[in-house]
Amino acid sequence: MGVALFTMACGHDGTPVSGWAGTMDTLPGGVIIVDNPSSGIWDSSSTWRIDEQMVIGAQEGGGPDVFGSVRGVEADLTGRVYVLDRIASEVRVFNRDGQFVRSVGRAGGGPGEFRMAAGMSWDSEGRLWVADMGNARFSVFDTTGQFLASYRRPLSNVSDLRVRWHGGVDTAGRPYDYGVSRERQLRLLRLESAKTLPSTLAVADTFHVPVYEKPELEVLDARGQIRASMPVPFAPEIVRYLDPRDYVWWGLNRDYEIVQQTFEGDSVRIIRRIFAPVAVTQADLDSALGPMQVFVGRGGRIRGPSSPPVKPAFRWITTDDQGWLWVCPYTQPADQDRVLDVFDPSGRYLGRVRLPFQLTPLPLPVFRGGMVYGVTRDSLGVNHVVVGRVTKH
Repeated sequence: MGVALFTMACGHDGTPVSGWAGTMDTLPGGVIIVDNPSSGIWDSSSTWRIDEQMVIGAQEGGGPDVFGSVRGVEADLTGRVYVLDRIASEVRVFNRDGQFVRSVGRAGGGPGEFRMAAGMSWDSEGRLWVADMGNARFSVFDTTGQFLASYRRPLSNVSDLRVRWHGGVDTAGRPYDYGVSRERQLRLLRLESAKTLPSTLAVADTFHVPVYEKPELEVLDARGQIRASMPVPFAPEIVRYLDPRDYVWWGLNRDYEIVQQTFEGDSVRIIRRIFAPVAVTQADLDSALGPMQVFVGRGGRIRGPSSPPVKPAFRWITTDDQGWLWVCPYTQPADQDRVLDVFDPSGRYLGRVRLPFQLTPLPLPVFRGGMVYGVTRDSLGVNHVVVGRVTKH
């Protein structure tokens, strides 16, 4: 039986947390279940705020602030911003005032070159690991842009890993990556690395990751031939996040329920929140099916399951360097990707933060040092990198 806490609870650091009306229960195996109501702890005087500090990006021209397809945004301890552009096949570095500093890497297959780079992450020694899917390897650089080493990815590929990298580097300097087993099961792989860069990378250990098969639609032309396929819009899916503090977060977003696991696969806590699902409108469906409507206009048709009547609970999850959980909920179109739900490290729901800009889910934004680094798009769909400051009351 859980214990309801209506007036006072202790935060993760021992400080009082007033106004929380949820319950926290520890199961016999040690897993903590945190059930949150729909409303959070914050009131109008305590709600956190995010203010825009800088936008990097131009709509046209040939300068370094014109981005093609951003697949990663990072920042170092000096406040320099690193932007991985997949189309340009390089990492562009800007200072804390948004001025271009240098580019790292270039297109190709040689040392320090990229072909379809899909993500990047810092290790514990301040080295930048870039996941290069086209060359099936990692390339490692220091903060001056000097190329240090490259490593073949010791695993089989996954289709969506050619678009984004779901891996990362933990606090011990060990890279993690996803692969597929012979049984076609998705696995999280811990690779051997530490303070000293190894000569080769090998799989140190692994565990299976929960998988949920998302239903798909088939697009047929006028002759009944299958021309394309796509996931059913707004169908539930498993959302994952690799926390460099040695945790994996995941949840089937049919419900507002998120699981925190160790890298060894042991569940630590399950965080739930009561939510009101948002209805899927015809405008939502028309927007989601937009690229496929060309075939329909030419006499084709779309075959497959219907979209659910309501949207899932959330789109993406991440954590900051202090252990706070940030969740992007599904909302009405006008607010989509402009509000975030915040939970403390114990799993208590604090409330919702409204953003002065829209954050895209690809790549995931980075919350570090009281700042947020992410990608936004303007009215023309052009990518810009945005930096915001998080004010905690």
